[in-house]
Amino acid sequence: MNNSVAIWVGRFDSDQELQDYLDIDYAAEQDNSEYMASEFAEAFKIFHHDEDFREAYRTEAEPVSWAGLAEPLSYAEGFAHTVPNITDRNNSIIALYNYTYPGTVHGTENVLFVGNYTY
Repeated sequence: MNNSVAIWVGRFDSDQELQDYLDIDYAAEQDNSEYMASEFAEAFKIFHHDEDFREAYRTEAEPVSWAGLAEPLSYAEGFAHTVPNITDRNNSIIALYNYTYPGTVHGTENVLFVGNYTY
């Protein structure tokens, strides 16, 4: 088993907005009909990952500490202490477990790749 996790943080106005960013829209036309991707996967050029190993949370708390943002993640105790405090305006976190992101895209308008960590 690969005990790595790739972490992104971002800012979303609602839980639904975060969920829509992560969900695959099967009704939308795709450039490549063999590969269906969410807005998140398209933005960060993530072509293969298992959605069963993804967690994402949004908090209403303002301001939010890194510990507060990471706390709901399943394995946060194994890696949260190694991540720099990057929550200045971020209220959401996305984690892909058993995945190492190559860093192809570092950030978009509202989401930032933080890094790959071992848990």
